[in-house]
Amino acid sequence: MIKELRTYGIEELPTGWTVEHVGEFAQIGTGGRDTQDKVPDGKYPFYVRSQTVERINSYSYDGVAVLTAGDGVGTGKVFHFVEGRFDFHQRVYKVSDFAEHVWPRYFYEFFRRHFIRQVVRYTAKTSVDSVRMEMISKMAIPLPPLSTQKKIASLLQTYDEEIELLAQRTQLLKKRKLGLAQQLLTGKLEPVSVE
Repeated sequence: MIKELRTYGIEELPTGWTVEHVGEFAQIGTGGRDTQDKVPDGKYPFYVRSQTVERINSYSYDGVAVLTAGDGVGTGKVFHFVEGRFDFHQRVYKVSDFAEHVWPRYFYEFFRRHFIRQVVRYTAKTSVDSVRMEMISKMAIPLPPLSTQKKIASLLQTYDEEIELLAQRTQLLKKRKLGLAQQLLTGKLEPVSVE
């Protein structure tokens, strides 16, 4: 199975790591809802085929899951890590009910970074119309010991949170700069030397 991992740039595994296909350690399924089922101010998150999370008044799953778009512009690019009650679109795949030796957040971190390569491998083209269940179930995942999975997931999650905070701060600074420029360039504010 190490041959399959070469697609992800992995030539060999550290001691103690194993490789399994997703279908060997998790359940995979699709939702039963359509986009028209969304409700503004609904009680539960409703995952569709985009990064936007809609709302709905029903839930079909309660637990930890990783979701990905099954078709549309989000194919191989849209991923969600979910804990709790939610519902999901009929063309959204849910990976859940992980075996005890797989930390769901670790799986999410690996899956969202490498799934597009798996999709391309199956379709032999870079723009993909849809995902088939087999693309997910037969994807090889390197699995370190559970304690290492938890550390990797925690570290990557911390960095993602920091990146998100920096992105928000950058947006805020851009808005402030735009407002300041408007005031300076219209003479409403007198420039102050920054020397």
